[in-house]
Amino acid sequence: MKIRVCAENAALFACLASKTRLQIIELLAAHEAMNVSALADRLGVSAAITTRHVALMEECGLLLTETLPAKRGMQKLCRLNVRQITLCLAPPDGAKPVLPAP
Repeated sequence: MKIRVCAENAALFACLASKTRLQIIELLAAHEAMNVSALADRLGVSAAITTRHVALMEECGLLLTETLPAKRGMQKLCRLNVRQITLCLAPPDGAKPVLPAP
């Protein structure tokens, strides 16, 4: 995934600025897929907090989730949607910079 460094991608950068969300990425990179309860246990936080982190990551396109039946109720299975992110610092060819040169 190529991401241009610009204001319109601020939500993604804010998502990556969280230590907990970076830990979720590390866990999912090592374990293909995990449910919210397992992530919460590994992170040492509540399932409610983990669910909120997962929702933000899903909104930014970093995670895919799937709701599946579990022993008691339903479970949300999470997996990475992206394995690599490349940051593009320069505007695309022909585009004007957002800020004028000094």
